[in-house]
Amino acid sequence: MPNEDLDRLADLRDSMDRMSQRIEATQGDLGASRGQDQAGVVTVRLNDDGMFVDVAVLEAWSDEYEADQLGAAVVSAYVAATLARIEQWSTGIDEQDEQPEPRTRPMRPRHEELAAQLDELVGGESDIDATAATRGLIAHLQEFQGILDSAVNAIEARNQERIVGHDGQRRVEVVVDGAGGIAEVNIDPDFAEDSHAFNISRAVTEAIKNALAASAAQSAVALAPVDDLNAMVAKLNDPRGMAAILKPDTYS
Repeated sequence: MPNEDLDRLADLRDSMDRMSQRIEATQGDLGASRGQDQAGVVTVRLNDDGMFVDVAVLEAWSDEYEADQLGAAVVSAYVAATLARIEQWSTGIDEQDEQPEPRTRPMRPRHEELAAQLDELVGGESDIDATAATRGLIAHLQEFQGILDSAVNAIEARNQERIVGHDGQRRVEVVVDGAGGIAEVNIDPDFAEDSHAFNISRAVTEAIKNALAASAAQSAVALAPVDDLNAMVAKLNDPRGMAAILKPDTYS
């Protein structure tokens, strides 16, 4: 590879490293966020990691909404909390941009690089059975394409799913979309009208947590093909994994 191409690659790598450092610094500075509905009677809190904490409904909610409108106010407050966290990200990135550029982190020594390790394992080209190596590469590329297709299909199917959760008494129903966001909150109007705001808050919080937990559990199953893809990528990035493809008689 010409020296000028190597220089461009090195510059690109340095630029990406500095960007990564800014993102890492911003993420470390993020704090808890909260959001409210337009009337200010429902508050949703997220923790430092952006995870849902709880819902707080004020007693004055009934002055602002009908009982069958309260669930939509909860969704509005959740969206506001999410947007507040995005605003934290935006502000943090802007602040990082105003700081002096971070020093680029050193690249790994050559002996730790994939190509160098692979060369140590399989030797030169004369030590490789070209026919067997080509056959192995083709087979793994075909397998990789199949796994990639399965992962994409799993993600697309997951994005179309809706997961439902309830509180223990099934007075509140929460619908979580495939991305893990709260899409709907439905509160039994009779329960809302007859209950103290604290009890409404507790029931809604419980239902949301149950829905998010169910969504996370289902994701672990539904997105198993993504785990397969990650395992294949790890294999292709592992010197011994590649050595087993190029010299199957020695390393398989």
